[in-house]
Amino acid sequence: MRTKKQERMKTAKTQSHCACTCPGTGVRVDAVVTLGSRGEFVLPKEVRSALGIETGSRLAVLTCTTGAAICCACLVPADVLETKMREVLGPFFETLMRPTVAG
Repeated sequence: MRTKKQERMKTAKTQSHCACTCPGTGVRVDAVVTLGSRGEFVLPKEVRSALGIETGSRLAVLTCTTGAAICCACLVPADVLETKMREVLGPFFETLMRPTVAG
């Protein structure tokens, strides 16, 4: 019987494309962390500093899927995600909320 780790490795090898590994995205490994028994891990100081996060900062967990399986996840400061979403969706909602002129 296969372990969960072996299953994940098999799944990763059979997946030919992951949505978050598009050319030019600059994906790299900055750290490898260990998940504790309570589901916690420590981000290295260099990563926290580069992201501008500190104790109490909120992080959004974004996941990519291939089919029904989650293939990877990334952390984004919640305020950065909110700002980006407002930039992208703000004009869309402004257009929707404009009164229409009956003709």
